[in-house]
Amino acid sequence: TALTLDASVALVQEIADAEGLTLVRSSGMTGFAKVIKKSCTPMKPGQAAPRRRRPYCAQINFRGRKHTLGDYATAEEAALAYARHLGPEASAEEQARFAALEAARTDAGDPLASLRLPVHARAAHDGRRFSVTGLKHVSQYPNSSKFCVHVGNKRAGTKRTIATGFETAEAAGLWFLQHGH
Repeated sequence: TALTLDASVALVQEIADAEGLTLVRSSGMTGFAKVIKKSCTPMKPGQAAPRRRRPYCAQINFRGRKHTLGDYATAEEAALAYARHLGPEASAEEQARFAALEAARTDAGDPLASLRLPVHARAAHDGRRFSVTGLKHVSQYPNSSKFCVHVGNKRAGTKRTIATGFETAEAAGLWFLQHGH
């Protein structure tokens, strides 16, 4: 018999608990780290998109490439696959890092909260041209202590630097917020 969605979610949590795993939460659309919801493209303009039986996917980055851990019916099932990939200790550590980041983000005194990247998004940027600052639109130049502000999309070829020479990532982030880009 088919499980209801609530029963499926509860079952996944029971399995994770039994295996000593922690489902790693995130502030992303699915609510879980490294879990995405795949989109369906309509075949013709105006046509409704077909529904996927397994719309959620667990993805990891390894040596600069994305690898899938499988397709799943629920975000919780995909999160379980990611937790199994990490193992009990690493999944608990990843959740602790996320919880600490979220606690800092909800602090009312943080003017940069809207620019802070979730833990899993920061991990996905490792190894790219600029080092990770933890702030959207802010990068540190390689082999330099200076930071810059950029906009656009690197994959689409529209990424461009709009301000440079900041002493701290926070100063660059504040400049970005003040200038409304």
